[in-house]
Order: sequence, then structure tokens, then C-alpha cells
Amino acid sequence: DGAWSLPHSMLAEVLRDEARSAGRWEELNRACADALTELYSSPSGRIHARIGRHLLEAEELDSALDHLLAGARERVLLDDYAEAAALLDEAEATLVPPGSSGESVRDRRWGETLALRALLHVRQDEYEAAQEAADRAEAFARRFRWPRVAAYLLGDALVCSRPRSSWGDAAFTN
Repeated sequence: DGAWSLPHSMLAEVLRDEARSAGRWEELNRACADALTELYSSPSGRIHARIGRHLLEAEELDSALDHLLAGARERVLLDDYAEAAALLDEAEATLVPPGSSGESVRDRRWGETLALRALLHVRQDEYEAAQEAADRAEAFARRFRWPRVAAYLLGDALVCSRPRSSWGDAAFTN
């Protein structure tokens, strides 16, 4: 009909810029995370991801990590590999200082990130990358005594530590 409209992405960008310039960006993201938490008493992985991303923007990194990892875990199990990888990348960027290999990170969620990445690689038939991630997660779990990480490896990605000849197709089915 020839009428002008403002595309959604442009509107969102304008609102973001306004909130940042007014110094309210973190506060608004915290409010969004709180609203989602209140609305969804048992959030799905997608909701965990949304909450985690709002908390990242609110600079509440500790709380954000738990939600990002919960979202990534569900996304891996539902074969949404691109979103799972993005969430794991966000968790890693939050945990590991820029330019670091992560060797000095003592937070167990770093081990969980590696274990989930191993599972993601297994489900994508990327066995060498899975083995590398599982080995790193196991080394951290042993070094820092992270039983939850060890449980992830045993429950999800133990197949990575077996000789390749013993893997078989059955090991990779749901």
C-alpha cells in the first residue's frame, strides 16, 4: 500500500542504542531475565538461553553461565547443533580470558563446557574433536576434583575415551 514501516531489527537497534545511552541497558536486561524466570518456572533450553543472554548483557556473568550451559545441553540433545555451539562459545568467552587457553580457569563450568562440547562433537560425528574436548574436560575434572564434570563425561561422552574400534554405531544413537 506504499506506507512506511520500521523493520523489527531496526527498531530493536534503536531501542538498544537508546537504553545504552541512557545508562539503562543492564537494568533492562536484568528485568527481562527476571520476567522470563518468573514466567517460566521450569524453563526449556531456549528459555534458559534467552535468560542467560539477558544476564550476560546485565553483566551478571555468574548467573548467566548456568543458564547458557542448561540451554546448550538441551540444544545438543535436540540436535540443534548451531545454537548449542553458539551457547558454548558464549559460555567459553565468559569463562576464559581473551588470549588464554583456559588452563588457569578453576570454575567447574569450564569443565562442563568442555564436556558438552565433547558431546556436541560426538553427535556431529567429529570424533577427534570429541576426544580432544573430553580429554581436556577429564584432565580439569581430575585436577580440580569436579565430580559433576566427571558425571557428564561418564553419562554423555564416555564413548570418547574408548578405542575407536569399539565405538560402533549403537554408541551414538539416542
